Amino acid sequence: MANSSSPKTSRSSPVLSGNTKSICATFSPPRTWFKWGRYVRLAMAGLLAALAISGCSAVAKVKVAQWKDASSIVSKPVLSQVIAENSTVSLKELNPLAFVTSLPEGRKLVVFDFNSTQLCGLRRCTYAAYEVKGDQSRQVWQEHFNPNLPPAMHLFSVEEDSASGQPCLIVNQVEGNNIRQGKFCYDGRQLKGAENRLLEKSYE
Repeated sequence: MANSSSPKTSRSSPVLSGNTKSICATFSPPRTWFKWGRYVRLAMAGLLAALAISGCSAVAKVKVAQWKDASSIVSKPVLSQVIAENSTVSLKELNPLAFVTSLPEGRKLVVFDFNSTQLCGLRRCTYAAYEVKGDQSRQVWQEHFNPNLPPAMHLFSVEEDSASGQPCLIVNQVEGNNIRQGKFCYDGRQLKGAENRLLEKSYE
């Protein structure tokens, strides 16, 4: 009886082994799966690269204002108009400074610093911005700021608004031992206040 049971056990092992190979062969992925997997990986890599590029392009570029003699930026008729609209003195009595940033359709946004004690009071001086095209100019903004700032801190800088593509003025002012930063963005008609915040860093 012991001998009769031994053949049954030996015959059952090949059957189980054969079934296991058959199941593995059935569930092995076709080669096309690997090809599509490669395409998916390439597509994901392309998507991540596009997101990285768009993220970098969304970072605003800030440029510090480069002041020049206003007469080298605008014509004499424009400069005379600007001085007349912001003071009671003549062109001969003032030597304004200015910086410029470009606008669409050949226009430019020019910010004037009148560089005169006659236009300063209580530690604040007059600054005005004009939209200029040729000999035509229009005032779009006027404010009074304290030009005295800590070393390496700039009164004006310019950045492009990511949504509209129009320029924004960034203005720094001393407040106690901190710096308050204002942002004025051009909307095609005038410069409007867009942001006002107290910077976390302080100075002594």
